[in-house]
Amino acid sequence: MKRSDYGKILAAAAGTLAAAAAAAGTYVFRQVAGRHSSFAAPQESSRSAFEEQHQHQLIEVSAFDAVMLDGYWYQNGDSHQWLLGLHDYRRSHRQLIENGTAQRFYGWGCQVLLVDMRANGTSGGDYSGLGWLDRRDVLSWVHWIKRQDPEASVILFGETMGGAAALAAVAEGLPEYVRGIVVNSPYANVYEQVDRKLYEEWGIHFPPLIKAASGVSKVAAGYAYGEGDMVRALQKVNLPVLIFQGEADEQVSMQDAFRLLQANQTGCMEVRLIPGAGHENGRQVLGEEYWELVAEFARRCGWTIPGRRQV
Repeated sequence: MKRSDYGKILAAAAGTLAAAAAAAGTYVFRQVAGRHSSFAAPQESSRSAFEEQHQHQLIEVSAFDAVMLDGYWYQNGDSHQWLLGLHDYRRSHRQLIENGTAQRFYGWGCQVLLVDMRANGTSGGDYSGLGWLDRRDVLSWVHWIKRQDPEASVILFGETMGGAAALAAVAEGLPEYVRGIVVNSPYANVYEQVDRKLYEEWGIHFPPLIKAASGVSKVAAGYAYGEGDMVRALQKVNLPVLIFQGEADEQVSMQDAFRLLQANQTGCMEVRLIPGAGHENGRQVLGEEYWELVAEFARRCGWTIPGRRQV
């Protein structure tokens, strides 16, 4: 066989491998970030007592890339204290109703704005931002709040992916009327979290596959997984941050909380480790103590939190 024939065979093999890698990367990307049936908004028949008792106003904002985002505003008198609630991966705004967050802040007399993150619930978008694209969506929402209420004082409240988005938004320059951030089980890096997700769902650790999916993400969604670094973003944080992290969390590494804490040198961040708590269930483990910690944090952010009242 001639040397040129060997070259042709090797070139063909390389082309086949490249095509296979691209196909595998595309599949993984779509599984991880593509709009999924589980992202959809729930049926009206599953409405909670809170939703039955309190009417919301549907809000739409256009994101930086023209994706239309939906929010649900539970107006609460003339309060200038605003909760901006951000849900977790493959969920919708109703996660913050189901876990009692909306009810608690509403009971404290706050305006409650819960949003469906891109490609989740009723919001537009073909691909989830995994918390990284969403950092700029957070800015769209806080600017919307300011247009409605020039005296607004905002606290961001996020669950894992939503928490990562809130932390990443710091690097974009959150306005001064955002007073603080409360997050439950946030991850520190998108690339690492995708790796965890693949291991959780498929039982594999295979960096070349994640790199291939990341390359597809860069082309299709506008971001590579390695860009999503919340640790780097928090080097610029200059407002109070409260992180809750369960010590028994199997979906987000407890080390992520420490890495996020160590990223900042201003001393305005704190981490509350919850012994025995799994993923996002610190409320159940701590009970009323959880909300007392949140209320005290909000007071340090300049909010007035009254005694508990029925909603």
